[in-house]
Amino acid sequence: MGYRRIRNVSDAQRLVRRAIPQRREQIAHEWARLEHEKVRLNRELALWRDHQRRTEERLAAVETRLALLQEALMPEQDKPATPPALRTRQPAQRLSARPPLRRQSDSSASSAPSWSKVKLDY
Repeated sequence: MGYRRIRNVSDAQRLVRRAIPQRREQIAHEWARLEHEKVRLNRELALWRDHQRRTEERLAAVETRLALLQEALMPEQDKPATPPALRTRQPAQRLSARPPLRRQSDSSASSAPSWSKVKLDY
């Protein structure tokens, strides 16, 4: 049997707090206070669940985007490299107009690195 610590000893104040009130007014007051606390805790729980749902949606969107970027960055070896999909939105107008991209001929395309082969220097 272990030693009794100060937190294990019931004092008069703890006994009074845990006891059911004797007067009707005290019972009604505690009832109302606990009802308000219950409503507050239910509101807080609903907010937490809503935040959790939104966070899970954001996390799923980030994971989807990561998978898309990983596939674009490191395409599989057995399938031919294809350029990434075009944007669906129209890009914003730029201040300086740049000339349209020119296609290289087949002979010069083999010597130049393709879009999936980029040299990175660190």
